[in-house]
Amino acid sequence: MPEIQTKIWMALRTRIEAISPAIPTAWPAEVFTPPVDSGSVPAPLPYLSIGKVTAPPQRVLIGRGKHWHTGSVTIVRVAPLGPPEEAHTEAAGKIAAHFPEDLLMPFMGVCVRVVSYPTVADGYRDGGYWRVPIIIPWRVAA
Repeated sequence: MPEIQTKIWMALRTRIEAISPAIPTAWPAEVFTPPVDSGSVPAPLPYLSIGKVTAPPQRVLIGRGKHWHTGSVTIVRVAPLGPPEEAHTEAAGKIAAHFPEDLLMPFMGVCVRVVSYPTVADGYRDGGYWRVPIIIPWRVAA
């Protein structure tokens, strides 16, 4: 049976995989090649880059029992430069809306909860791309 950390990650990953329309995704620790348009002049296409931060567990009660597991998953929408900033922010906002406050994401006996509406952070230039981070805070009692 998977450990609690794996169950939490799989609950989050399953929800990210359900983003529609599907967007190529660079998952942590997995090989990824940024997508390109296969037209006559190859051009880069948008994709998501996933990161995560996990805080140390906190005991709920003295003695044996549940712990609070907390953290955040960061989904960075990466898209080629060109459209105005508000177009990139709007696309990131649609991803954030996929993770509404109090969303429950069950996986193998744990239930990950989104604790507040995600933060759509300010975008920034990175080479020929515009990156907009979406930060999704979560918590689990397990």
